[in-house]
Amino acid sequence: RGKVSEGETVERKEMYKRRKKGSFFFFKQKTAYEMLRSLVGSEMCIRDRYNYGDLLCNVPESKTCKSKKGMLSFTPSRFGFPRPFLWDEGFHLLLGCRWNEDICLTSIANWLDTIDDNGWIPREQPRGEELRNYIPGLVENNNEGNPPSLFFPLLYLYKKTESSGKVNIFIEQYYQSFKKWYYWFYRTQNANKRSGGYADRFKWWGPIEEINLGSGMDDYPRFNGTSVSEVNIDAQVWMIFWSDAMRLFSGDLGRQADKIFFNQRFQNTLKNMAELLDKSDLLYKDLLVDEETRKQHTFSQHFGYINLFPLAFGLLPKGSAELNATLDFIYNNDTIWSEYGLRSLHIHDEFYGVGSNYWRGPVWVGINYLVLKGLKLHYSDVPEAVKIYTELRENLMNNICLLYTSP
Repeated sequence: RGKVSEGETVERKEMYKRRKKGSFFFFKQKTAYEMLRSLVGSEMCIRDRYNYGDLLCNVPESKTCKSKKGMLSFTPSRFGFPRPFLWDEGFHLLLGCRWNEDICLTSIANWLDTIDDNGWIPREQPRGEELRNYIPGLVENNNEGNPPSLFFPLLYLYKKTESSGKVNIFIEQYYQSFKKWYYWFYRTQNANKRSGGYADRFKWWGPIEEINLGSGMDDYPRFNGTSVSEVNIDAQVWMIFWSDAMRLFSGDLGRQADKIFFNQRFQNTLKNMAELLDKSDLLYKDLLVDEETRKQHTFSQHFGYINLFPLAFGLLPKGSAELNATLDFIYNNDTIWSEYGLRSLHIHDEFYGVGSNYWRGPVWVGINYLVLKGLKLHYSDVPEAVKIYTELRENLMNNICLLYTSP
């Protein structure tokens, strides 16, 4: 709107400082952490993006694909992967919602507005030719879901007293979309699609077993020889979390029949998680089945991020042998612990660092955050958990700081 005066510039800088101080954790000292916090906060504010257009899908007749829709996303405006990702968005909005609630809710609404009649939300949204130029011919598959991480920022706002009125209105407005999305996942990612008799047990379904884009952890190994996934522990945990959130929302909205349904799903899915506990080492794992006979069941012998999901969501009882086993597994330089954060795969796994090496070793901030969140919220009175939380947090922050400041 023209030249900004010096007085307006100073005023806006002060407004930014006040909002930043009120929105994010503040380091008292002028440390590298504090400077990094300022840098990340600034980039978040200027790098959110809006794109508009259609999608290429394996079901061209889908309204959500052929219709031109808008998408406001906190996915950074970047050259590599310059498009919104569904489960990434939930993590990005944990920052976005602290900064500006209205923009955050608008982004969540844009995602929900792309839901199709069956409840599917495309996990990637490169709407328009410009975004698709990075990977020409990128096609969204309506068999692939994504974790419901959008409920992270939504629950954060829901439990924030000063935001409750606004968020309650939003949840009521989009409640049917939440239900439709949940039901889609419940139907399409259910383990009984193939073998029968697996109600309230879940796995990630996609075109091939070797690459599992829907889970978000694309090339993480989900197979042993001829055995493939029957039930996935991370899918099971995500559904426990999702069912819990839906029973909360439905209850507060007075939808008693829905509350009963979601509570039953929560109880059953939590109970069935016990079947994924390998009693030989007390770690929760994927359950595999022989691809040919469909009879011989074994536990996956690939260790890494997926074994941490029960801890990350606070599902391991305090004082339990299962909690101790998971903490021991984490805090071990010979497994996934490193001075940079938790590795995605056990360093002695046959697939460690193999192939595209995407989720086969590298440290991912999102999963490290989930583990830190779980340790702090659910196990802050467990000495070993506190020790791991403190060291892991420092390792991860140092790593990110070094990456930002390296030439």
